[in-house]
Amino acid sequence: MGKALKNVFMLMAAAVVCLSVAGCSGSSGKDAGKDAGKEESQASAGDNAELSKQEIEKGIELISAGDPEQSLEHFDKAIGYDGANAKAWCARGTAMRTLGRMEEAVKDYTRALELKPDYVICVDNLGVAYMYKSDFESARGSFNKALELDPNYADAYFNLGTLYYEGLKEKEKAAMYFEKYIQLSKNPERIEQVKEILESMKKE
Repeated sequence: MGKALKNVFMLMAAAVVCLSVAGCSGSSGKDAGKDAGKEESQASAGDNAELSKQEIEKGIELISAGDPEQSLEHFDKAIGYDGANAKAWCARGTAMRTLGRMEEAVKDYTRALELKPDYVICVDNLGVAYMYKSDFESARGSFNKALELDPNYADAYFNLGTLYYEGLKEKEKAAMYFEKYIQLSKNPERIEQVKEILESMKKE
């Protein structure tokens, strides 16, 4: 097996969480009381949402810096401020996955999707966690669900290619998904890596 194929799992889609906090939180602040304290309650909810956002950003920076263990502290704080923030749960799941704690990752991703079922990046990341657990059918279901939500979501095609090559041992389907990734991706470096994978597959 070529070097590119040995590293295929290391190239797995790295979209951790959506980059924009707007639209990622499952909380709305609409349930504040309708009495005289309504505005104060809404202001408090807004403060908590902002604090949660800040902790998520700190945690994501730590994951990017290679310190997922330390990032958990910030994601836990984010959840403490706003337990209905789907992005916080998804980010925490990715930290768990990076640490190899797949059961906890699945639980966190699942919680995020309970709060925001159309959170496509989290659906895709749940599939990655399932793939690392060798639960290939659940992984395939998650990746296909991601594509139902967004047919042009390139990372799901890459992950399906990885699944069919590494897990299900169906090289033709793997190549089809990798080719689709190349068509849709806007990541030049990753595109070149996937092209190397396809070339290595042809030489097997």
